[in-house]
Amino acid sequence: MLGLGKEIAGRDVRYVPCRPGTLLDVGCGNGEYLLRMAHLGWRVQGVEPDPTSAAMAKRHGIEVFEYRLNDIPKEAGRFDVITMSHVIEHLSDPRAEFGRLLAMLKPGGLLVVLSPNPGGSLARAFGQSWRGLEPPRHLVLPSASAYRAILAQYGVHGRVLTCLRGAAGLTQETLSIREHGLVGKRNSWALAKAIAYVALPLFFLALKDRGEEIVCIAHAPT
Repeated sequence: MLGLGKEIAGRDVRYVPCRPGTLLDVGCGNGEYLLRMAHLGWRVQGVEPDPTSAAMAKRHGIEVFEYRLNDIPKEAGRFDVITMSHVIEHLSDPRAEFGRLLAMLKPGGLLVVLSPNPGGSLARAFGQSWRGLEPPRHLVLPSASAYRAILAQYGVHGRVLTCLRGAAGLTQETLSIREHGLVGKRNSWALAKAIAYVALPLFFLALKDRGEEIVCIAHAPT
């Protein structure tokens, strides 16, 4: 579990340490994260299958490959860090992809995977109305314990954390789904803020793995 005071800064860089090297972001979108890391001294590349998003990233001068995830050239030992934010839940076999990405890291490299938490407080409280389900776009939603099992399967050191990133917006959209069957209604905003800024932090601090986003940090073997 992350301390609330450290969460914002850590999430901005996806918990990557301040040791610039080569970094690949899988599902890089418009390249905003890669641009931030480039300014911090990293040599960055991205993978983005959507041509519109890839074009936006390229306009920042970022090298982006327009691959589908399964088509990424698996060059062993190439990167110091690989990040994947809210991508793994769109894959039919996240366990296998986790292993393929680990193999692309240099010895001791870092793989950081972020995804919605199906064991978080919102998911537990609202069930089928939870915003993170997103059927049919989300195929598999690994839990914190599932990530720990994946780390054990591949025999790599790492840690699995949860955080409260985006809790207010997620709560509002979850309430909107519960009340109206769709996102976008704002009449629950006051209640959403009360839940997100009071109830969720209490659960987050008191109970294990109850944040709204999972952060899995894996270290490739040295």
